Amino acid sequence: MKFFITCGKLNCKLILTIFVLILKEIYSNLIVYRNSDKINDNKLLDILLTNVGNALCILPALILYKKMNTSKKRLKSTKIEESSKSMVIIYNNPFQDQLTLLDLTKIFFIALISLTTEFLYMILNTLNSHYSEEYMFMEILIWYLLPKCILSISNYSHQKFAIIFITLLGVIKSIVKINGDKDKKINYIEIIMEAFIYLLNGIYYGYIYNLMINKRYSGYKCCYIFGFINTFLIVIIYITATYAPCNIDFLCEGDEHLDNIYSLFQDVEIREVLILISYTILCGLDYLLAIKIMFEFTPYHILIIFHIQQFINSSWEKIDLKNIFFILEFIFILIFLEILELNFCGLNINLRKNIEQRAIIDTQLNAAESSETFDLTPE
Repeated sequence: MKFFITCGKLNCKLILTIFVLILKEIYSNLIVYRNSDKINDNKLLDILLTNVGNALCILPALILYKKMNTSKKRLKSTKIEESSKSMVIIYNNPFQDQLTLLDLTKIFFIALISLTTEFLYMILNTLNSHYSEEYMFMEILIWYLLPKCILSISNYSHQKFAIIFITLLGVIKSIVKINGDKDKKINYIEIIMEAFIYLLNGIYYGYIYNLMINKRYSGYKCCYIFGFINTFLIVIIYITATYAPCNIDFLCEGDEHLDNIYSLFQDVEIREVLILISYTILCGLDYLLAIKIMFEFTPYHILIIFHIQQFINSSWEKIDLKNIFFILEFIFILIFLEILELNFCGLNINLRKNIEQRAIIDTQLNAAESSETFDLTPE
């Protein structure tokens, strides 16, 4: 007897990655944000540390390049040069890139998009001290529509089914939230900003995926390239915010500057330095694991991470009704990714594994028909 809902193929690497990222979020909420005055008082510091962490991914990239280079030399000495080519393509020298001016322009533009999303999050947090991603269902919907509209990618019935219910749950969750809080009003600016952030995120991660698939960039290289560019840009913004006159509203809060780079080096405690260093490393690891999930599975799998991170961040202080909606949304995300399979109403016909099985059967039938056609030799 076949169950209505079954579990698809679980990948241990995916489960381990999600577990590590959950630990990172818990560490950030429990240790970093509660014990670091620097990261709470300096609005630009979180963005800076995140990008420095990404830039640090160059260290494992260099180590891997050295190991692959040593392996290549060893294979050459035994005249097996051909087998080493595929390894050196991905983990090539981090300092040797054959990039055109157009490639560099695109990378810089995408880095600006990434930095823009981080600043938009910062602005939302400034406008709303209790801000959380209330409308995250829009991100899933945008990620679903972007490749469909731009690349004309077809989606199957189980994916459409999941997206419809994720959207409905998101809308109901927002309505319940607004009705449950009498002081809460619909903030259309917040909705537009959040939707814009999700759109920019979709473009950014889509380009990262393109670099890994078409340019053969490793996840490490994608991390440190954008990490270095954005670190450089955020340092310039830090200096500008420090010295800019306070008649610029965006760079100031009243009579005080938005941030001051010199305050980072004042009243520094060893304990806090260790917390910030560990947080920087974890930010780089977080980003690296996320884009590796995209490469090894699909870009949609990164939505699992976003959803879990939002759940942890919004549920840290209290548990309420919206947590139930988060869990239901998560279940439909798993259905969309075929981690959960629906075996009714034909929703399992176009599962990836069933498509592959039909392809194998068709190949075998074609091969059998071909052998019968050409076996015309008289006895």
